[in-house]
Amino acid sequence: MSAQALAETSVARRDEQDSPSLTLGLNAALYQLMRQRHLTIKDHKNAADRLFKKHCIEDGVPPATAHIYYLGLKLGGKPSTDPKNERKIQTATA
Repeated sequence: MSAQALAETSVARRDEQDSPSLTLGLNAALYQLMRQRHLTIKDHKNAADRLFKKHCIEDGVPPATAHIYYLGLKLGGKPSTDPKNERKIQTATA
């Protein structure tokens, strides 16, 4: 599944108040999928970064600011997609 398709199915309805956190959460989830090798960095990182910029603008971030955020991800986000930077995931037990 592509990053775009995942985003479209994951965020079917966005509440305005929660949009910024959804945008950040979606990007973090896509990066995590790349760290876990469910999505390839080569095929999905650029799409995830562009999707983040698009959602920022839709959420009311000025386009120039959204572009700066995008450049930050594009230029500095790759270590967050690297499997050797995998974070320990804590889960609740039943």
